[in-house]
Amino acid sequence: NLTSLTIVGDYAYLTNGNFHIAGIADPQNLTSVGSVNIPGTALDVAVAADRAYVVSSNFAAPYGHLRIFDVLTPTAPLELGSLSFIAEARAVAITGTHAIVANDIVGLSIVDVANPATPQLRRTFATNGQAYDIAIKGNYAFVATASCAVNCAGGLQVIDLADPVNPTDVFFSPLPSQPTRLTIQADLLLLANGNGGLAQFDISDPTAPVNLGLTALGAKAVAVAASGNDAFVATGASGLQHLTLTPTTLDGGLPNLANALAAAFLDDYAYIGDGAGLFVVDTSTVEAPVIVRQIATAGWVYDIAFAAGYAYVAIDEAGLLIFDVSNPADPQFVTSLDTPGSVQAILVAGDYAYLADGATGLRVLDVSDPTQPAELTVIDTAGLARGLALDGATLYLADFDRGLRIFDLSDPADPAEIGLYNTPGEARAVAAAGNYAYVADGFNGLRIIDVTQPANPAEVGSFSNFRYAHDLQLSGSYVYLANDSGGLQLFDVANPAQPNLLDTKNSAGLAWGVAIDPGRRLIGLADRYGGFYLYRQDGISLKGTVVQANGHGFAGITINSSAGGSAVSDAGGLFIFNEPALGPQILTPTGAGYSFLPASQTVAVPTGLANIQFVVLPEPVQANISNGGGSLSYTATNGVTTTLTVPPGAVSSAVTLVLTPTVVLPPAGHAFAGHAFVLAAYQGGSELPNFSFDLPVSITLDYGDDDLGNIGHESSLALYWTTSQTWSLAGASCSPPASSLLLTDQNQLQTAFCRTGRFGLFGDLSQRFLPIILRP
Repeated sequence: NLTSLTIVGDYAYLTNGNFHIAGIADPQNLTSVGSVNIPGTALDVAVAADRAYVVSSNFAAPYGHLRIFDVLTPTAPLELGSLSFIAEARAVAITGTHAIVANDIVGLSIVDVANPATPQLRRTFATNGQAYDIAIKGNYAFVATASCAVNCAGGLQVIDLADPVNPTDVFFSPLPSQPTRLTIQADLLLLANGNGGLAQFDISDPTAPVNLGLTALGAKAVAVAASGNDAFVATGASGLQHLTLTPTTLDGGLPNLANALAAAFLDDYAYIGDGAGLFVVDTSTVEAPVIVRQIATAGWVYDIAFAAGYAYVAIDEAGLLIFDVSNPADPQFVTSLDTPGSVQAILVAGDYAYLADGATGLRVLDVSDPTQPAELTVIDTAGLARGLALDGATLYLADFDRGLRIFDLSDPADPAEIGLYNTPGEARAVAAAGNYAYVADGFNGLRIIDVTQPANPAEVGSFSNFRYAHDLQLSGSYVYLANDSGGLQLFDVANPAQPNLLDTKNSAGLAWGVAIDPGRRLIGLADRYGGFYLYRQDGISLKGTVVQANGHGFAGITINSSAGGSAVSDAGGLFIFNEPALGPQILTPTGAGYSFLPASQTVAVPTGLANIQFVVLPEPVQANISNGGGSLSYTATNGVTTTLTVPPGAVSSAVTLVLTPTVVLPPAGHAFAGHAFVLAAYQGGSELPNFSFDLPVSITLDYGDDDLGNIGHESSLALYWTTSQTWSLAGASCSPPASSLLLTDQNQLQTAFCRTGRFGLFGDLSQRFLPIILRP
């Protein structure tokens, strides 16, 4: 089993129980150039200045070893010296003239290797847990420590090695499960955390790494490697998993808002509710949010909603407060409305406001004049009304111990209950879109309910880690969950039956309320006892390609996003939106003289970023053809021309021919050569289906060398035709069949046809075979 791999120049140095060197100058022809049998099991190798440092472990004392090899000649590694340890040697890193060994229960062993023939143990340094792996950046060692039975803690430990003989402990972050291997990619540290998944840390300040959260993998993370924005995690028997690194980073916060319960964004401001009142925070500088206004309230602020220049604030037993927020930095009190219950949530839609009023149920207000709200309807929901969500004309209410209630708002002033689903926990908040409702269900976590039939809702998926789900927000196919001591959690719910936990952000207290600002990619977390946290979804890029019908990229096409912004395809067809807005958006390509397949695509950020492709095609062309004949032609995106010539007498009465370039799937054993079109005949504005010409229509089709990429033999090129699912040679549409002429020296095909339909240029599919070598 491969236990480590280090690449230096044209050689790979690896351990798999023994020590091997492989030549990798030609990646298609790897060669073994040197190897050394190592007593015990070689676990790691580091290479510096033509020397390889190999650590190994034994089942008997001495349990660990460091061996130093001269690899100036990789084909003949020469052992220079060695050193034994009382504990297993699991990993090694080099700094200057010292080898730093991750020495299991001992911690770090610091070895002077200035004289490789006689390495000297200068000192040991006890780590918080069993030292499993080590990486060095600058003067700092980053150590993965694993927990053990007594006085051991698993996590990430940072040790200052400015003076290697006198190391100092500067940081430790405990982690669940068993950290094993780590790697550093610029300022990002990735740590394989056993059953805890993949941990990420921002180490731009090595003395105070920021825990960016855990990514659950559904399997045990054993080792990790990274390149650019891609991480590759070895998960034992579950194989290799690939993740795109789009970390959510902590940008700013206000820990002094100790009892924050609710948050909402308005322009560049966050409105935060806590036990002391309503706070207005300027977040235009995300890294340094500033409180610009504080408004004392008579109770806890549980929810905040904005509509038409007003803020509606739920104040527990004090009812509802309404503010004019035409100047978001300076809200002005307008009026209040007391209720007999405890206002937990508020939702405003048009002229109506809906209050979740605790034990007194659902209340409907007329807010057509926000200065004079008037109560219209009260519905006793039997539970404790806690959360609200609206999707179209359907209102969803989280009713605590009575689950999820569903109301029809055909009459918005008088909701009619049409469904009920009794969740297993305590329904505190709800979000909804399309066929699904998402419930924060207390100790029972996230519950996903199929509401396709509101009268018969059914749970289809769930996630619980035995924390307490207080609040959630939905953006596209992502759910952001405030999960008490479990922190802020990000779920991909593209498959509602299997919500996938992508990221966790731990906070100091209890994660209670969550808000999102899609345009700025901000997530606000109200943390009871921990204050207000601001996170930003960083490193996201929305990428796609614009290709021609032959699959080659096409430059100069502008892609517009409905969420704002645009991108232009480069010479390879690639377009990139850097840091796009969160949530669903429609991408639409534009270019004068071109049409596109598809005309637009809907994507969700940060999910749904793969396989975005547009095919650019010439716009349709048309010609009026009389009994005297005529012609029409178009130029493909690679500059070659197709011309149709209709001879005199081919039509008995005038028709309009419309040629629409397209792409088609070839029949089995064939490949598409980049040219296809639909030809239709019209008369009086109506299509003449399966129109037949009285005489063959000739076609001259030029093609480019770039159209032949998947064609096995250019001589096999032919124009095919169909009106159904079966392709035939275009000439077969005539009786007798028309002949064709292929001029490969001119890249031109000449043939004829007699009927309208769908046409495609195909050739034999290029196939490559590898020899089978049998050894006795």
